[in-house]
Amino acid sequence: MKQPDPVNDPPNSLWGYVKEALRRQHARRPVSFYLMLAIIVVLLLGLQMAHYRHDAMRFALVLSAMFIFFFVVLWRAAIEFFEILRRGYREEQELYRRTLGNPEFAEELGKRVAERPEEDPAGDEPARSTHD
Repeated sequence: MKQPDPVNDPPNSLWGYVKEALRRQHARRPVSFYLMLAIIVVLLLGLQMAHYRHDAMRFALVLSAMFIFFFVVLWRAAIEFFEILRRGYREEQELYRRTLGNPEFAEELGKRVAERPEEDPAGDEPARSTHD
């Protein structure tokens, strides 16, 4: 009997398509997406701090929980920032290796540049005299 292959076999129902789409979307989303959704919830829960003005212990507990959450979000944002920088640097290096870093590519580029006729970079041609 053939084993089901979730990668190559399409889902058979609408719910199967929805589950597959959610799985693919979840795999692409960074953690910061979920933290941004959580920020909205924390801010809404933080509105209740106005009711805790007279209870200093409860106010301090809620405020410290919000600050902890805030620092977790900042920490995760810094991690993702450096991941983006690293990925960009890695892609830049790979692009260089495939183009100018590749000796065959550089040699072919040099040949094509040498074959081109000389052109004025500004596009200006020397003025011609009509009296000649």
